[in-house]
Amino acid sequence: MSGKKIFQNIIDTNTQNFASGTHNKIKISEEAVKEGIYLVTRVGYYPAQGVVDTGFENYFDRGTFDKYCTPYMAFDHPSFNDPLNQIKIYKCKESK
Repeated sequence: MSGKKIFQNIIDTNTQNFASGTHNKIKISEEAVKEGIYLVTRVGYYPAQGVVDTGFENYFDRGTFDKYCTPYMAFDHPSFNDPLNQIKIYKCKESK
């Protein structure tokens, strides 16, 4: 609906694909920020406990995220027995 294409057709966030080396998490994350992507993910967000924007690290590089991704939109997603309590969209783009 947004008219945006899926970056490199990578929509499978099965972390085993990254852990096994099928996908290179660091390389894909770096290429993604060069392209300028929106990262849509579920995260744990508990600022009172010092937990902010975590839960995606097995499929997107944390260092790249911290350097180039900024929050765009957040939606509360509380669910029973799931620590990932928000759906968040981040704009990830390398500064020129």
